[in-house]
Amino acid sequence: MSTLIAFDAMLSDVLTAPAPAADPATCPATDLAITVALDALARLATLALSASDAQHQTLADIHTLEQALQESERRGQRLQTLALSDALTGLSNRVHFERALAAELGHAMRMDSPFTLLLLDLDGFKAINDGFGHAAGDEVLREVSQRITQQMRQGDVLARLGGDEFGIVMRDGSDDAAKALARRIVKAVSQPITLGSGDEVGVGVSIGLAAYASHITSVRTLMGHADQALYQAKKQNERRWKMFVGLRA
Repeated sequence: MSTLIAFDAMLSDVLTAPAPAADPATCPATDLAITVALDALARLATLALSASDAQHQTLADIHTLEQALQESERRGQRLQTLALSDALTGLSNRVHFERALAAELGHAMRMDSPFTLLLLDLDGFKAINDGFGHAAGDEVLREVSQRITQQMRQGDVLARLGGDEFGIVMRDGSDDAAKALARRIVKAVSQPITLGSGDEVGVGVSIGLAAYASHITSVRTLMGHADQALYQAKKQNERRWKMFVGLRA
């Protein structure tokens, strides 16, 4: 193996060796580069003759193994990303959301630090699916996802929970900060959306908030509070969006 180490060292010397001196006036840059390359190849050929076939195979096997390990690592990372991501929007999915929520609740219970859960449900989305088709609905979901993302703080978790439902874990967020975020999201989402077909549509969003409090000791309880708040918000918005659909029709 000492011969193999020596071969590797000599190969490094060849690749890092300085170019031979040349007169720029009589040797164009391209010719000079070719001269340097040919000289390097000749020196490598000489070194290769001194190495055995077994040593060459060992180097090739090491290189193949290294590539296989790197590809395996990349594949594992891709699979993990897919398992925790929503295929349509690229947001976190429900699995990732529930893990993040459980982790944040555990942290809040230990440190008594504030955070807020937000549950979101689109208003008027069914009318778009029924009137323009599911492809148009997918366009709307992607656009809405981007708009919500633009209102988020770094470090908070936004997920698509399924259909036209979304969830946010607002870390270290007080109730007032969460209400301000909700107002920004409502304003951003309610702006008109132009589909690829050229049609202009609109949706709204109802949001239910539940801030962590010391008496909350389970994800289920916190989700229940947010669900109830969302239900009340939907009731308030339902008539307005039914009227909007009727006017648009």
